[in-house]
Amino acid sequence: VTPENLRDAIGFTFAGKEGVDTSFVRISAATGFDFVTGSTVLSYPGAWQQVSLATVIAAASTDNAFLGTYPGTAPPAGYSAWATTNAGGQTADLDFDADGIANGTEYFMGTAANAFTANPGLTAGTVTWPRAAGTVIGSFKVEVSTNLTTWEDASLNYGANLAITASQVSFTPPTGAGKIFVRLSVTP
Repeated sequence: VTPENLRDAIGFTFAGKEGVDTSFVRISAATGFDFVTGSTVLSYPGAWQQVSLATVIAAASTDNAFLGTYPGTAPPAGYSAWATTNAGGQTADLDFDADGIANGTEYFMGTAANAFTANPGLTAGTVTWPRAAGTVIGSFKVEVSTNLTTWEDASLNYGANLAITASQVSFTPPTGAGKIFVRLSVTP
């Protein structure tokens, strides 16, 4: 995971035992993490509120302490809601409009799976997929193949050829790699 892909994180230390018999609830959209060694969830009282397990158990479904809720505005609806309108309710691995781009990839890119979308652009040997803001993605990976039968995660052997930012994912095949096929695999 690269930092720009992080949506949220909290840290616990064993010595501090911050997570023993307690729960933490998000109380604001303020930054609630960093990469400083030793920082924990307790370092961000403006983002996280510590509550007892008894409070969590007794919480009403409208209370932030209730498991499964999100403070403030509702979170993005996710793939299921998008697929109902844009992909006939089909799963992410299917291709509703038969344009060669799987529904999950169309969701990731912000295109509609019920209208033809041109495949990602190839510029100077680099394949680029745009990333739509606000999509809720479980995971994604660029996959490569030399035979269209077996596919491998590009980050295993071609990590240096990947560029992942908040607005796009791109892959540049290494020089002299021979014939190589590339695809984006998305799991909402």
